[in-house]
Amino acid sequence: MVTIALIDADSMCYAAGSMETWNEASTVLESYVRDCVSVPRCDSYEMYVEPIQGGANFRRHVAVSRPYKGNRAGRSKPHLWGDAKRCLIEEYGAHVVYYMESEDAVRIRANELGIPNVVMCCIDKDLYQQYGAFYNFKTGQRSVVSPENARHKFWRQMVTGDSTDNIPGIPNAGPSAFEAIAAECEDIPRAVLSMYADKGLPYSYVLEQGRLLHILTKRNEVWIPPMTEEEYNGL
Repeated sequence: MVTIALIDADSMCYAAGSMETWNEASTVLESYVRDCVSVPRCDSYEMYVEPIQGGANFRRHVAVSRPYKGNRAGRSKPHLWGDAKRCLIEEYGAHVVYYMESEDAVRIRANELGIPNVVMCCIDKDLYQQYGAFYNFKTGQRSVVSPENARHKFWRQMVTGDSTDNIPGIPNAGPSAFEAIAAECEDIPRAVLSMYADKGLPYSYVLEQGRLLHILTKRNEVWIPPMTEEEYNGL
């Protein structure tokens, strides 16, 4: 069976871009790409990066409570970041993705090719919303995410939010709140949405959080909660 490494390569540009010289940066890129294929023993790879300039991201339009990734405003990128990205595109054939993020592209492609046929190579654990085989090219760690753990990953983030991306989730709710739900409830989605309702948060806020956190499984996908607004308001 042919196995394809699907590489979320955007983060490679930050690691390589932080090197002092281009020779060091190119060595980092070469090592990462080689390991993504050789360590999980893949037959080939597909690589995805976001644009160097001007790439709109649909999540920026979804976010109304807080600016998406607004906590990163003013941060400068590593000095060789652009060179690293151009290298991945021109020398390694990286696909540039628009209006979404590179992890969306990897998950979409994994579902198109069939999960048993791919290894998802990334350092961002947001992709663990998808079950399947993974390789972390920064730590060298291989792992397999089960369907249950993949579902838990999303609903845990619906509780905690994602501070890295400036997504609030449920105010003042941490990981322990989700773990209590997971231990006590069979219907975790309903229990999480009940927490939103108990806080007096509107259905529109649920939609916003879910659409910010959900990593796309297919093109033009729009996340929909597992209950209608009428059902939610009746909780």
